[in-house]
Amino acid sequence: MTVIDRSALTPENLFADPYPVWERLRREAPVHFFPLSHEYLITRWDDCWTAGKTTDVFVPSGSYKPLARTMGQPNILSMWGPDHLSLREGLNESLRPSAVESYIERLARPVARRYVEAVLRRGEADLTTELFEPISVRVIGSVLGLDEVDNATLTRWFHALNRGCQNVHDDPAVWSIVDGVKQEIDELLRPLIERVTRKPDGSLVSHMVHGGLPEGQTR
Repeated sequence: MTVIDRSALTPENLFADPYPVWERLRREAPVHFFPLSHEYLITRWDDCWTAGKTTDVFVPSGSYKPLARTMGQPNILSMWGPDHLSLREGLNESLRPSAVESYIERLARPVARRYVEAVLRRGEADLTTELFEPISVRVIGSVLGLDEVDNATLTRWFHALNRGCQNVHDDPAVWSIVDGVKQEIDELLRPLIERVTRKPDGSLVSHMVHGGLPEGQTR
């Protein structure tokens, strides 16, 4: 009988159940280089706090990672300093608690109620795939102005991009799926971005284009 070591540092273990891996790393190698993703894994709280706060020493890496291949470079996780702050300002305007309060009843609560009621009628559910995931993709899609995109498509996009971020083996088949999804997203978002670039409208996408920048400049 083959005994599977679920605490070994492998992409498969990190994807399936990372907690035994993190526990072992905290105990045996709290700072450890993971060559497949070209990054150091820091697993103890105090070390994470130090790295996050000491930005004159620790900055996001610009080296190749699946995240960079999937999301583009630079992205908000690979930026720091004024550039990072500027990009955050483009997001924060619509995602601060006070802003969320203004649309939670209109957008979020009806979606959550619909899925919760469906679970109650059945009496059981996989909470990830039948509650948390569909609620999150639907609400985020609506906040972005993608009301016409159905949940199945939003969920497919989410899983494809997630697979890309996990593709440390550089599997060409995964990249093919990721690139196809990115093209679909681009075809939907590009006209929206072009419209709010010309005429800001207060939407989240509009804030992403204009927020945190001097008057007259766009992102």
